[in-house]
Amino acid sequence: MQTPYRIEFFDRYTYQLDGWSVCEEPPVTFDYLTLQAYSVVGVGTLSPDEGDYVQIMHGNEIHAQGLLASYDTAKDKSKTTYSIKPLTALLDFSFVPSYIDLPLSSELIVENLLKEIITWGRRDNPDASARLPGLVINTQTATTAVSPLDDKTIQSAWTVASECLKQHRVAITASLDIPAQQILFNIARNDSESFIEADLPNIIDKTFSLATLKGNVTAVLVINSADTTQYTWVYAGGDRNGTWQVQEISLSEGETFAEKAQTEADKILTPSNLKNTIEIIVKRDDNLVTQNSIGELVNIRHANKIYPAILTGISYSKDLKTLTFGESRFDLTQILQLQNRRENT
Repeated sequence: MQTPYRIEFFDRYTYQLDGWSVCEEPPVTFDYLTLQAYSVVGVGTLSPDEGDYVQIMHGNEIHAQGLLASYDTAKDKSKTTYSIKPLTALLDFSFVPSYIDLPLSSELIVENLLKEIITWGRRDNPDASARLPGLVINTQTATTAVSPLDDKTIQSAWTVASECLKQHRVAITASLDIPAQQILFNIARNDSESFIEADLPNIIDKTFSLATLKGNVTAVLVINSADTTQYTWVYAGGDRNGTWQVQEISLSEGETFAEKAQTEADKILTPSNLKNTIEIIVKRDDNLVTQNSIGELVNIRHANKIYPAILTGISYSKDLKTLTFGESRFDLTQILQLQNRRENT
């Protein structure tokens, strides 16, 4: 006899059970950049509150957790379709950077910045309805970088979080501990690196959209803005023909011109790990493709070439697993979601 799935709803403020029902096996989607919802079909009718915490159980095991975005009950009341967003959608709020108790124009710890943003938005927010009882925030790494914030501009917390993933591989994961009445956010840089052979028979399907050199620039003239007599040329793969670009840099204490010139030129000449957009579909229990952590750098071999790419999305549907790498999307709904997010930033 198959073990049934059930969907449970809990009040976001009290953690009390709002109801549960048996449900179909859900196709779970976690897209870090779009916060895309997925649908779960439950038996009968329930009237949970939008914004409730959701927990999907398979027997005694937690299959997925999330946030109720909306629901729709069939006319005959035989079933209800629930739209579930990831718990990280709770961080999709706006804030003014001056609210954050960190320096905004100098180097800072990226994980601490994200922690401060979450603390303001979901613990200290003047709007009591925005606060999350049982909020726990853990930082597990410390990544130094220049602050991405402009203290005069209203910003989206999740846009900042997405940029921290894209620029520094710092990711936020969220989980519920219902018995302890806690919601936990863990913030950490993902330094994992792995390998996928994309042309082996275990790969059921794959889609590649590969980046090229930005604007066909093949050379960069890097100049020290404090001393314009100090400059150097950096070439893409030794190619001295084609379009070139001038890039001025300034040095901080302890930096050398040669190292910073190479770093800044590489940003222009080398396609980002996020620019290679790749989707790979395998069996859910595939023992060769085991990657499941957002921000992991995966070197994907295809047609005798290796393409480095950052894991930014994972979805499960029945017995299949789809891994999405990079910052672009193939699915029209996801493309529109990303476009809308950029336009509202």
